[in-house]
Parts: sequence; C-alpha cells; structure tokens
Amino acid sequence: MATFRRLALCLALAAVPSASAGVELKRTSLVVRDLDRALALYRDVLGFKADAPRVQSTGANIGRALRLPAGSTVTFVPLTGGDGEPSFGLIAHDGASSAGLPFRATIALVVDDLGETLSKLEAKGYRTGDVAVLRPTGGTVIREGNFIDADGHLVLLQERAREATPARRLANRMIGRWTDPASGERLSVLPLRLPGGSPDTLRLEWRDRSGAPIRERVWSIRTEGASLRLDYFTVRRATPDKVRPPTADELVGYSASCVMTIESAPDGWRGRIDERACSVTSQSGRTFAFAVTLEVSEEPFPLIAFEEHGTLADGSLAFRVPKAGRQRFVPATD
Repeated sequence: MATFRRLALCLALAAVPSASAGVELKRTSLVVRDLDRALALYRDVLGFKADAPRVQSTGANIGRALRLPAGSTVTFVPLTGGDGEPSFGLIAHDGASSAGLPFRATIALVVDDLGETLSKLEAKGYRTGDVAVLRPTGGTVIREGNFIDADGHLVLLQERAREATPARRLANRMIGRWTDPASGERLSVLPLRLPGGSPDTLRLEWRDRSGAPIRERVWSIRTEGASLRLDYFTVRRATPDKVRPPTADELVGYSASCVMTIESAPDGWRGRIDERACSVTSQSGRTFAFAVTLEVSEEPFPLIAFEEHGTLADGSLAFRVPKAGRQRFVPATD
C-alpha cells in the first residue's frame, strides 16, 4: 500500500442495535501520521483484518469535517476483529501534516433525525459543519453531519437509515454544497427542523464569489397525493446567518396559491409557481405576481436550476434572480 504523507486513524465501533430508537455510538477516531505504521500495528501485530480501501474524492465530507487541507484525498480502510464485527477503521489523507490539524480525536454517533439534532445544537450555539448525503453503491442513502462540542471535540453525526419517501428522495438530492460556474455564486442546502414542520424542510443560502451572503430561503417539501408540494418561505432578518438557522418567527410564508407543484421527470424533478395564480406583497408594501421555476436532476449529472421573479401590475419587473436566464448549480468540489 502506498505510503501517505499524513493520515487519520479511525477506531470504529459497530453500532449496537437497541430495542428503541435513540442515539447510538458508531465509532471513535484518532488522528495519526503514517498509514503503513498504523496497519503494521493494528493488522500485523494485533491481528485485525484489513478490508479493501475505499477512496473518497477531494471534498469528501469526512475531509471537511476533519478540516483537512483543500485538495486532500481521503482513504478509508475498515478493520475487522476476530468475531467478524467491524472494530477499527483507518482514515488516511494525503494533505499536510496531521500534527497541525485541529482534531486529534473524534466520536461518531447515530441519531434518529439529523435535521432536528442539528437545529437543537445550533439553537444552543454549537458550531455545526456541512451536511452530506452518502450514496453508497447499492446501499441506502444516509445523511451525515458534524458539530464541535464545548471542549473542542469533533462529533460526527449519521442519521439512522430509513426508507426514503418521495419527499425525502428530493430533499436528499438537494442537500449539499453547490456552485454556479457562470456567476461564481455558491448555494448551501441544509436540512432544517421546525416545530410542527415537515421533516423534509430545507434551508438554502446563497453567497457570492467572495463568500458574502446574498439571500436565504426555506423550502418545505411534502407529499400530497401523487405529487410533491413545496411550501416557499423567505426569511425576515437583516443578513443571512451561517451559524444560526432561522426560527419559525423569522419565516415569511406565501399563500396556498403560491405552493409549488413538483412532478417527477425521467432524470429528476420539475416544479414551478405560476405567476398567474400567485400574488405577493413584500415587506416594502409592493404587490407583485410571483413566479419560480425549479429543476433538480439526479446522477450522473446532478444539477439544481433555479429562477424566480416578481412582476408589478404595470408589467415591469420588481426583481429577478438571476438577472437573465437561470442559475445552474452543480456540486461544489472544494
């Protein structure tokens, strides 16, 4: 096995099934410097069996969670004990020195609802990281996130696997970090849990090329008959807050005539809000017809294409996002 210059060692403990749903320990992790040296200890001396490496490309969620240098490639090597149960895992990266990394130990937990857990943590002031949707080949789609506790420990969170509803499938496809190559804008889509709200509610935050916040929206996806419905909200606060999610009191919902209908397409989903039916009065007092078009595509070419505009009674534009055409977001790689 090729020697990586710098590595991270993950001591993985199998999640223990319980009679009732709740938080479970998944694994603990230690950061080390040399993969060959770690394998020589845990495989060759202690006798753990090393499975085939699983390579994750640049920008993998574990790399961002561990604050690895940009461009790092992450490799995960599962280790199995004599009882056949997963016991350890080696996480190796080819970035800079692990001695300077902020995390030397981590813990991973399994939770019932990742969005609800993150919302509770953020409301208490804890710093949370990006949410990723893991799509193992032939496996169940899983949401994963992380936060830092009060003592500086990195805690990885993985949502318990569940059968995906149509609304959950669409939400899972959208969660992540996206970029529009034409404008340089960035779009972050995170799960958001509000009291009494849909479990498939998303917080969307746009930032410009420099990283300055531009706008934020909340989209709540639900199933209604054979179709999906998307309830559309703007956020009433001065500027987007990357740390604190919006509260229910800060959301401005639109009327029932402005609910987006989303239909399945061969490569994903298509939705729109019809300006002939939807009328909105802004905080400034202007009333306009409101329209949105949305396209979400799945693999092998994931895409979020988006456009919204408001038209005043005299036919002039109140606003348009973007100013021309549609924003076309592809998965961010950094």
